[in-house]
Amino acid sequence: MSFAGVLQRPRPVQRPHPPIVVGGWTPAALRRAVQVGNGWYGWQMGLGQTAETLRALRKATARRPRPAALGELEITITPPGTVDIDTCRRYRDLGVHGLALLPSTTDGTAIDDLIQTVGATLVPRI
Repeated sequence: MSFAGVLQRPRPVQRPHPPIVVGGWTPAALRRAVQVGNGWYGWQMGLGQTAETLRALRKATARRPRPAALGELEITITPPGTVDIDTCRRYRDLGVHGLALLPSTTDGTAIDDLIQTVGATLVPRI
């Protein structure tokens, strides 16, 4: 896709562009992730749905190989609910590169509390 007459400032620091992260489960979305994406993102996906989607991404790659210049497709998931160390390891074993964890609320200190909890219980152990 290209555009003419569009000016954007400040220009991105990344070259040739910021990373492109694709979301969605449709065949077209998975194909775009494989063909042009730097990453793929799944929202509120449990382990089973994540495994199914990663299988679909592998099938999409088999049909249309990923351009070598893009490197490995980075997979990020926001899992539902609370995540413990065992769950993190299970996502990792499926091929997930990162988890985007959500606090139960954005009120008060919930975000700071989540950061503290993750730092104390998950990060050093994975």
